[in-house]
Parts: sequence; C-alpha cells; structure tokens
Amino acid sequence: MVSREVVKEVKTLYGNLISVQGVYVKRAFTRKANLKLTYKDDYMIVPLSQLHKPIKTTMIPDKFIRDKMNKLYYYQWKPIDKNQTTLFDGEKNDL
Repeated sequence: MVSREVVKEVKTLYGNLISVQGVYVKRAFTRKANLKLTYKDDYMIVPLSQLHKPIKTTMIPDKFIRDKMNKLYYYQWKPIDKNQTTLFDGEKNDL
C-alpha cells in the first residue's frame, strides 16, 4: 500500500525531462511512497511502480564530497492537469 509522498522541488527542466537525485528515488522506494516532483507552479507524480523506470540515468560527481558520484534519474515531465479533477474529488453522488 502506498503511504505518503516524497516531495522534491526541481529548479530546471532539460527539454521535456525532469531530473531528480537518486537519494530522493531511494527515499520514496524505501518508504513505499510516490515521488511528487514540483516545478514552478506545476507538479507531477512518479508512482512507486515507476520509480526505477526512468527515461535515462546518469552519474555525476558530488559537489561537496570528493570522489563521490551521484545518480540522476530523468523522467518525462508530465504535469498534473489542474483543470481536471481527480477521481472522487468534488464529485457528487447522483446515484
């Protein structure tokens, strides 16, 4: 069962890809949670089942720790449509 979400604010997009450090992917996976990525006023949800299925991954050097590498996960940027209500949100039971 999926519990809470792990939220990460991202500052830049690369084309139509959003990158996130592996530490956030690992945190969401160990907590059995979805990963919520926010960019400006939009956000998208990477479901738990898709965490380890990014478009691509790359290794980059750590800014602070010498000789340490960090893994970046790139996901397709698909923001949630705010004009569309989610299932059961605001629905009236007309049955």
